[in-house]
Amino acid sequence: MKKQLSLLIIILMISCDTKKEEELAKASVIQVMTTPIYASSGHNNSEFLVSDYLSDENKVDSITFSEGIGFAKSKALDENIQSFRVKENATAVSHITLWTKGIRNDIPVFKSTSKTIEIPYSGNFKNVQIKGEFTNWAPQDTEVVDGKIIYRATVPQGKFQYLFLEGGKEEKLTGNEPNVVSNGMGSFNRVIDNSRKANPAQLSYGEILDQGFTFQSTGELDNVVILYENQKIEAQKEGNTYTVQLPKVDFSNRISKTQLVRVYASDENGRTNDLLIPVQDSQVVKDPTKLARSDFHTQVLYFMMVDRFLDGDTSNTKPVPDPEILPAANYMGGDLAGVLEKINDGYFEEMGINTIWLSPITQNPEGAYGLWPEPRTKFSGYHGYWPISNTKVDYRFGDEKVMKEIIEEAHKRDMNVILDYVANHVHEEHPVYKNHPEWATNLYLEDGSLNTERWDDQRLTTWFDTFMP
Repeated sequence: MKKQLSLLIIILMISCDTKKEEELAKASVIQVMTTPIYASSGHNNSEFLVSDYLSDENKVDSITFSEGIGFAKSKALDENIQSFRVKENATAVSHITLWTKGIRNDIPVFKSTSKTIEIPYSGNFKNVQIKGEFTNWAPQDTEVVDGKIIYRATVPQGKFQYLFLEGGKEEKLTGNEPNVVSNGMGSFNRVIDNSRKANPAQLSYGEILDQGFTFQSTGELDNVVILYENQKIEAQKEGNTYTVQLPKVDFSNRISKTQLVRVYASDENGRTNDLLIPVQDSQVVKDPTKLARSDFHTQVLYFMMVDRFLDGDTSNTKPVPDPEILPAANYMGGDLAGVLEKINDGYFEEMGINTIWLSPITQNPEGAYGLWPEPRTKFSGYHGYWPISNTKVDYRFGDEKVMKEIIEEAHKRDMNVILDYVANHVHEEHPVYKNHPEWATNLYLEDGSLNTERWDDQRLTTWFDTFMP
């Protein structure tokens, strides 16, 4: 009897151990790749929105930081905006963890490569500004420090051209930067240099293992962050070879059967290249045909401007009858019927395309707009970027029926269809502007100047043209 009881206890113990081994780790609640946070430069605080990563039903329990990062100021955990600061001695790659019910959700953090460099002005002029690539060539005021005129430029890694402006108009090279380069227009610019001293190490793929893989580095790394579907995992290091064993994780709630492993690393010279490894059923994918068209990184895109692709239905070929439009700036007849025709005859498949990207197909205005001085011409809306409807298909391209056929036939061939969609502006004939002109940004600025194509100083409010609020 005692022997039977002992045997029963042993069996139960083995059964419990086996059950523990079969328990799967819980996957990150974030089902898309966490976008890296690019930290602010210098001693500035960095911020991120928790809602960019977690939905309302997944409240954050706590937040932890890897070495070299810390809270910039105390904030309640239920606040959406979280501030942190990357220390000067931090590695170029680190991470932040959002914890939800004991589940980790990791976000990579990249240390800023920007540097603030003082640029002195060595001339005698008093009213001095500066403009350069680091100001988007918009003039910026200098400052006087200890009787000297300087400008503190915060620049990322690389070389950047600049000039001084005396009296707001006369361009001068006056400055202490030794490097001068041609501006390509018969004159010269100075150059500020914030290039890295040496290139960082390079990562390369190694072997595919049973439930894992290896990778190599050409040099010594100071930090490695390996994310398996947004959860940090470790690697065994031997020399400059790293071995990664994939943990067993419950991905049963995932729509895609493909998971991704991301490898970020850095050394004393900055970030290395990244690695991306697709995984299915805990095994690295060897055969690319096993990847689905819905796997974002497998998409091979063909972009087309519909009007310039193929005229499949001549009945809707209707250029704008305006003599001020040169033929090259008018409708040419390409339409959705032409796209459907080329899907059906295998044109895209023969090139290895699995994703068709269409230019905007919503209704555009009838008339001619804009003016180009040389050669003098107005334009039609052949490109699709002047919407007067957000949902109606432009009759020159076809209708909803042929659009649905395109989607159905593409999906039969395991292909995606992506629509380019205009959301920044509408055409002045759009009902939303006609009914609510106050919803648009101002066409004229406070100084009376026209707010069109002001990409440098008014990039969030500027109009593309006077007819595009």
